[in-house]
Amino acid sequence: VNGSAGATGDDNVIVGNAAGYALTDGTKNILMGSNAGDALTTSAENVAIGYDALGAGTSGMGGNVCIGTEAGNAINNSSADYNVIIGIGAGQGGAAAMADCVVIGRSAMNSTAGNAQTGIIAIGTNALTALTSGVSNLAVGYNAMSGSLTVTNTVAVGHHAFGGNTDGDYNVVIGNTAMASPGGN
Repeated sequence: VNGSAGATGDDNVIVGNAAGYALTDGTKNILMGSNAGDALTTSAENVAIGYDALGAGTSGMGGNVCIGTEAGNAINNSSADYNVIIGIGAGQGGAAAMADCVVIGRSAMNSTAGNAQTGIIAIGTNALTALTSGVSNLAVGYNAMSGSLTVTNTVAVGHHAFGGNTDGDYNVVIGNTAMASPGGN
């Protein structure tokens, strides 16, 4: 362990400068890359691979898989569990709980900040990138729902599907640029 402050715990794999730096009693974590999981203290069963992946999380988080530079790097809530986040800058989250989400693609779902998210699925570069407080959404495709801030219960599949809309609930949008401009709720 290069740069570790004295990582302890059982069954951890830690590789990289300052990876797992604060780990005290965490178990079964795999932290690889500079600063990967560097703030984790007592969290368990997390996988963080990439520079600063899962970098802000401290304690109580478990079962997360964050792969990519800065993937999940701002998530810091003891209830942030069982997320799969893959991509540069994907799922960066914040201080609120993020649970059971699947986020795949560069910058996908990276603006949730202090807003809790559960069960969101965002697949594609910039999918749900502006999401703050919307819930129960599924976005698949390049820029799918990329402008959506507070949208709830919406499914968008396709290149830029529902991309320019900032709000609008209970929609099913399928197709290339379908409902891509605001006002089509």
